[in-house]
Amino acid sequence: MPVKRPKSTHLDKTRKQRTKLRAEKVKKIAVISFSFLLSTLFLFGFILYKKVSQNFVSAESYNSYSLSNDHFPTFSYIVVDSFSSDPIVVDKMEFVILDKESKKALIYTIPLNYIIDVPGRYSTEEFSKIFALGGLNAPDKLMGGLLLTNKTIFDLFGFKVDNYILVDRSLKDDFDKFVHGGALFPLLDFSNLPDVKSSFRTNMSLPEFYNTYLFLKSLPADRSIRETLTFSYMQNPALLDNVIQDLTISSPISLEKKNIAVLNGTDISGIAQLGSRVVRNMGGRVVAVGNSVSKYDESMLVVDNKNSETVRFLSHVFGVTKVLGKEEAFDVEENEIDRADITLILGFDLAETM
Repeated sequence: MPVKRPKSTHLDKTRKQRTKLRAEKVKKIAVISFSFLLSTLFLFGFILYKKVSQNFVSAESYNSYSLSNDHFPTFSYIVVDSFSSDPIVVDKMEFVILDKESKKALIYTIPLNYIIDVPGRYSTEEFSKIFALGGLNAPDKLMGGLLLTNKTIFDLFGFKVDNYILVDRSLKDDFDKFVHGGALFPLLDFSNLPDVKSSFRTNMSLPEFYNTYLFLKSLPADRSIRETLTFSYMQNPALLDNVIQDLTISSPISLEKKNIAVLNGTDISGIAQLGSRVVRNMGGRVVAVGNSVSKYDESMLVVDNKNSETVRFLSHVFGVTKVLGKEEAFDVEENEIDRADITLILGFDLAETM
């Protein structure tokens, strides 16, 4: 006699199927939700990274350059009385060269009473007045002052000025500690940023800024070399050149061993000499310095290899955007192009501001 199964068995089977379907649906929703969450987190992280990697406190920059890939990053450190004063009075000025290979920092204090030829259509002035001079007709007097001050430092040292840190007197003590390897100040607490925006500007990104702090902080006292420029340095730039060239003797540019010609493409004297000095101070091999056959409104580089580290450096430091391979420079009739791997022609667009 057949055994009758309870009616509940069919119901149990149906419930199990429904439970299985529901579990699969929940699992599918969970997978989709998790994928969406991961995508959202990735997107948020990417946006945050881009935000943090941008210049912080101020988005303004005229010469942004990554310190992370540079063997000798530099920055000017300038203290002024107040961002709102007119004219702006400079209290302190330093130029800092970081040697990442030898783990060393050179910190030069520039006496504000020194008189120097100011780049561009200016005469000689004290360093203390250059910042205010640069801001006279600029849309932003701070950026105008920074631009002219850094160009003057560039001429004085014959060396690139990558970045800047500008503060007023209220932050001087904190930033003195930063530059000289002291404790990290509360500025990096993001809640403080709105309060210091009127007292602090830099064109470093936050990672660059923090890595610079870590580097300076890690140096023993005898590897953080502080020096005040004396009058002898002003009278004899070769003294500074000797120090800097010892620093860059094994730079990537030195190791590339490119033969470089520097030509003055204008009728303004001294341009090629300054250009060649900058190249030599970064370890470059200068094989020719002189005047070009023709005059050039736009500066250019004529090169054998556009991907060269030396080409990248020259383009950055001199702000030359026109880079031609030798095969492209058929209408540039300069003899040095055939004799050198790289020919730097400084035109009127740069000469008037050097």
